[in-house]
Amino acid sequence: MRAISMSTQSAFFSSTYPRGLITRLCGLAWMVWMLWEGAHKMLQGAEGNQVPEAFQTFCMDCHDSDTAKGNLDLEQALKHPPLDASLAFEQLITGGMPPAEKPQPGPMERHQMLTHLANRQTQMNLPSSRRLSRQEFIHSVNDLLGLDWNLSEALPTGKGTFLFDSDRRILPTEPWMAAVFHVTDRLLNRAFPSKGFPAEQRWVTQRLRHSHDSYDIYTRPTEEGILFSWTRANNGNSYSFFYDDFEPPLSGWYEIQVEAKKQG
Repeated sequence: MRAISMSTQSAFFSSTYPRGLITRLCGLAWMVWMLWEGAHKMLQGAEGNQVPEAFQTFCMDCHDSDTAKGNLDLEQALKHPPLDASLAFEQLITGGMPPAEKPQPGPMERHQMLTHLANRQTQMNLPSSRRLSRQEFIHSVNDLLGLDWNLSEALPTGKGTFLFDSDRRILPTEPWMAAVFHVTDRLLNRAFPSKGFPAEQRWVTQRLRHSHDSYDIYTRPTEEGILFSWTRANNGNSYSFFYDDFEPPLSGWYEIQVEAKKQG
């Protein structure tokens, strides 16, 4: 009985709804849906491009083509998109416009005006900024501050999965930026000490200190200075002379100026 029933149902559908008719009905339904979808999108686009009446009511008295106060011609700007509506949007959302003594749009009207300006705003596609390698960053800051302090090891390498020192496609991250600010603070403290720079000092001496007392014969006063020679012993060691009375307050490099002339 079950087999007869299934056969009967199959015969019923086959005889009542031919396969070609079902296919045509499906195609017709698809076409109707596509037409409705297209019309719906066109209607949405038309509504989105339609300038709200609130602009005419509250703005055009001062910002139409004939008046254009503040060099702002909203009449032409709204007719010919895209437009840079950042100034109008800012004045409208902060309540700067319309002026306080002029009629004000209601909350719904203001919302419609702001939405229209936002939808018509020129698209701004900002490029992704690449990250400097740590060497590039350190060299740049040193050049700006007049320093020569290599702190590149204090920054992450930024290699990613590549063998190069920095992958441009790896954008700045919060830990990387924190390391950059920390290193920058150290460089700034070196370039601009909180206690200021030490006072410049100058040492003037006419005394020499040699490496051994037995070499006193190699120095003697002459004119207004001191005559000395660089001594080299038979064993190959050099016994140099040093300026006496020079006690630097800090370790580091100092500039030295020697006024000398050859004797004999």
